[in-house]
Amino acid sequence: MQRIHKIGFSSSLLRLETTLLCGQTFTWKYFSPNTYVGVLNNYHSSLNSILNNDLLKNPIVVELKETSDDIEYKQLFPINNDDNNTAVDPNHLNLLLHDFFHLQTMDLVELNNTFATSDPSFYGKIYQYYPGWRVVRMNPLECLISFICSSNNNVQRITKMIQSLCENYGTLLGNFMINGIETPIYAFPTLDQLTSCTEKELKNLGFGYRARYIVDTVKSLKKKEDNFLWDLRDKEKYPTSFSVLEELIKFKGVGMKVASCIALYSCDRFDVVPVDTHILKLVRNQYDIMKDIKEKKTFTKNEVKTIMSKFKELFGEYVGLAQMILYGSQLSNFKNRIPEEVRNSILKSKINDENSEEENNTSEEEKEVKKSRRVVKRKRNLD
Repeated sequence: MQRIHKIGFSSSLLRLETTLLCGQTFTWKYFSPNTYVGVLNNYHSSLNSILNNDLLKNPIVVELKETSDDIEYKQLFPINNDDNNTAVDPNHLNLLLHDFFHLQTMDLVELNNTFATSDPSFYGKIYQYYPGWRVVRMNPLECLISFICSSNNNVQRITKMIQSLCENYGTLLGNFMINGIETPIYAFPTLDQLTSCTEKELKNLGFGYRARYIVDTVKSLKKKEDNFLWDLRDKEKYPTSFSVLEELIKFKGVGMKVASCIALYSCDRFDVVPVDTHILKLVRNQYDIMKDIKEKKTFTKNEVKTIMSKFKELFGEYVGLAQMILYGSQLSNFKNRIPEEVRNSILKSKINDENSEEENNTSEEEKEVKKSRRVVKRKRNLD
């Protein structure tokens, strides 16, 4: 029986449902009530000075449970048995969880307050309904392949694809009893394991045109340095987020939106914004600063730079988190958390702002004409 430990953060600072099921990661499984199981494979060289433990370099199956005052966790794999001592130190595992959820990187309360101050009419009215929604720090290989699969897709289908990839090319870590359900858990395939993929096999598994992109991406990665993807986090090697995006769009099937997702969810580039028609339609309706941007299906690199700079002007260096919550609040699974009266107040506020703007833009000559018409009308009424 594995011992239960606590992360040390309440659900107001880490909400598992929104964080794990919103479409930034696709391998975590939900079990009622409030239980999530996934594989941690986010160990990286920058943790060596803190965690000198070879066991952490292997996939770790973790069960997380959200309670009223904390997040509980226990390790399902590897575990101790009579012959060896293979379980990971719970304190080390806690640090890996903190790293994965950016629990030390982001002060969520301070960031939400900052965003709400910058945008009181929209963000300020909705963020309280999405507490603990965090950006994750995924394994870059898993993130890259996952978002290649995201093109013209939805969360449910992407999850199914990634699960299929794990089952057919990853390592079976075991069958685990989770809330009375026996569940096989697979690790995401390593780069070496993915080299056995063929375009035909992936198409047969339902990947469609994305099959070729995955095969080509794996071949490209095999020609690069082993730590190439991890190094995209290094701000000395890649000082700007756009230098990271430029590297990522070299892979087949990776445009600016997909590259932005990878940069945000695995490369610590919090100032990037995944831009598509959905988020642009939302912000064009809400922010005057975005009104001059035309709605399009695809955007050039320069257009994306312009849109991101406008987002950054609104929300600052951690704009990626703000955008994720704005976008996520429109997803079918989460949008009903905002009460109808709040939605109506946002709409009413926007209409009033537009009327006020129209009044302010009225020329002095037009105002005089309107004033004269009112005088004439009163005169007629008196007569």
